[in-house]
Amino acid sequence: MRVLIVEDEKIKRITMTDALLMEGYDVVAVENPIEALNVFKTKEFDVVITDIRLPHMSGLDFLREIKSLKPDTTVIVTSPYEWFGFLKGDKILKAGYHCYCDDSICYGRFSHKGDETWRV
Repeated sequence: MRVLIVEDEKIKRITMTDALLMEGYDVVAVENPIEALNVFKTKEFDVVITDIRLPHMSGLDFLREIKSLKPDTTVIVTSPYEWFGFLKGDKILKAGYHCYCDDSICYGRFSHKGDETWRV
């Protein structure tokens, strides 16, 4: 499974990348949504893990771009706890994210399309 990580904070990006690599996933990690969109347009990804607060473009706008390019892509949104209320709002739900995880607890098990359990 190929995973795209979009995280502007270097330590979080490295930590998520290392954890997924240890689980055997093919991972590409970038620090901003502009770079992520360029990579996303040239490679196939099963899952995108993105922070909601990103430089150059909001995470919500990035999510909309991903969904407009490939609507079936599974998207996991990470964010600090204080953003949880926003994430539950209509805007982000309509944008099509599949899972939310708080930055501090983003290392758990998630189900991908119901047929595979994987770790973040």
